[in-house]
Amino acid sequence: MWVFQGENQGLLMDRQIYVEPMTSPTAGIQEAIDSLQEQGGRVHIPAGRWHLSRSICLPSGVSLVGDGPATVLHISPLKVARLAKAVRKGGRVLTLKGKVPYRVGQEIGISDEVLSGWRGAHG
Repeated sequence: MWVFQGENQGLLMDRQIYVEPMTSPTAGIQEAIDSLQEQGGRVHIPAGRWHLSRSICLPSGVSLVGDGPATVLHISPLKVARLAKAVRKGGRVLTLKGKVPYRVGQEIGISDEVLSGWRGAHG
C-alpha cells in the first residue's frame, strides 16, 4: 500500500494504492507518482526493503519520503540480451542471442547502443 499526498485546489489529498504482495511494487509507486504530477505532492514509502523491477521517473514537485534508514529501495541488476538479427520497424518478434535472462510477463526496455551512448554523453 502506498500513501501519497498532494494539494488539489488548496485541499490536501490522501489516497492509497494497493499493490499485490507477490509483484514488484514499482508499478504502484510509479502510479502514485504519476497521479501527483500535475499538482505535486509526496509519496510515502513505508519501512521495508522494496525490490524495484525497473527505474522510476520522479518529476519536479513530487517527492519520495521513506521512514529513514528503515526504508530501502533496491533496483534489480540490469540484464542484457543482444538481438540475434535486425528487426524492422513495426516488427513484433525479437530473436535474442544466447540464454535469455527474462521471464514471461517481465517488463523489458529496448535500446540502441549507439543512441544510448550518444544520449549519455549529450543528453
